Amino acid sequence: MKNKIKLLMIALEFPPVNSTGCYRYLKFLKHLNSNDFEVSVIIPTDEDLIRLHPNAKVDETLLIDIPDSVRIIKLAFSKKVEYTKKEITLKSKIQHYLNYKGEQVARAWKKKIAIYLEEMIKNESVDIVFVSVPPFSLGIVVAEILKQHSIPCIIDFRDEWSLNKGIPFPTYFHYRYAFRQEELMFKFASAVTSVTPQLIKIFKNSHPTVSPDKFSLITNGFDFDGINTETFINKPITIHEKYIIGYSGSYYYDPESSSLAKLPFLKRPGLKKITYRQHQTEEDWSYRSPLYFLKTISNLMNRKSDLKNRIEFHHIGHLPNWLNKMVNEYNLNENFIAHGFVSKSENIAIQSKFNALLCTSEKVINGEHYCLSSKVFDYVQMKKPILGFVTPGAMKVFIEQSGCGVIFDPDNIDESSRKLEELINSYLEFNPNKNYLEKFLAENLSNSLTTLINSLI
Repeated sequence: MKNKIKLLMIALEFPPVNSTGCYRYLKFLKHLNSNDFEVSVIIPTDEDLIRLHPNAKVDETLLIDIPDSVRIIKLAFSKKVEYTKKEITLKSKIQHYLNYKGEQVARAWKKKIAIYLEEMIKNESVDIVFVSVPPFSLGIVVAEILKQHSIPCIIDFRDEWSLNKGIPFPTYFHYRYAFRQEELMFKFASAVTSVTPQLIKIFKNSHPTVSPDKFSLITNGFDFDGINTETFINKPITIHEKYIIGYSGSYYYDPESSSLAKLPFLKRPGLKKITYRQHQTEEDWSYRSPLYFLKTISNLMNRKSDLKNRIEFHHIGHLPNWLNKMVNEYNLNENFIAHGFVSKSENIAIQSKFNALLCTSEKVINGEHYCLSSKVFDYVQMKKPILGFVTPGAMKVFIEQSGCGVIFDPDNIDESSRKLEELINSYLEFNPNKNYLEKFLAENLSNSLTTLINSLI
């Protein structure tokens, strides 16, 4: 009988708080074979998790998917810290500029993790460690602790850090710190996993001193054990019905930052003169917002006045101030409904009432966008047409290959308007591509992680 692999996961996003990153861990934990692995997970206390993610919800139902064989170890923070902010204050803005190391939430955890790990390694042994970032400080802290030991470590990058174009770095020095720490994590890790081929390509190009063989693709995927790939129908609405298009989650867009990025530094106001973005790629994150979708709806309603009161746009999640302004700018406030943050089960229940679901993507000039949002997998399971207001890249490839949606060109509003009108008034069949979609099953993604772990051990 072979010995089980002792896998240790360390997480700053974990149930019962339903922050975005928790689902990555859940997928793996649910499907890692308990006959092959003895899994332990170090997480903050529930109180600390709630404080770290004040905009998320506590959803106890998420705990059901964690196998009983998984050992959960809860370690409290040594001081009160937040990863996301409920609101931006003058104090938080000042801290943002003064702290050149960026978010440092894991620093408040380091001492307790280090003590616990020393005991664990001494008394139980650990074969391999897995940590998913962001928060990026978690990867830094784990690397600092484990460099004293010859234990292989997988660092999973769900997002980029030094490249981040959605929100610029306060100064060039903040960027250099992020770039250097990102590279140190890559070099320390036994393997680096990430979620799209485009993102891995960016990492390789940004850090040519890191061995390209370290990078492995393990995409995001479905939270469900199976996928319903039966044909589904888009039905035309009757004169008494409304066509409801929904979006769930964040847009990772800040209009002020996007506008400032286009200005020469001397024309920027105050401290904004010294903000910095890495220029490996030129990106426009207004495309990640619903701007071009709202322009399309406005165009359609101007052409077809009978649709004015028959189209609704629903948003689930945090409601940024700029979104209300954007909706009002196109006179769509009566067509817009915001649901706020809800639990996972409530989210699915609300989406089930939609006619179609919206996806967007950032625009990379002369390149491909690199984000494949986890929301798209929930969308597929809902059996509703996915409306892809997307540019060339990961999201567009997925929608096209999946057979579950329609691609709209955000740069051609007239064409998009006509295409949306046709969708609202037509009976259309969608045939999900079973072979393609099964690649994204959580079980298959866990098998990929298992294969990687075995190769390292």
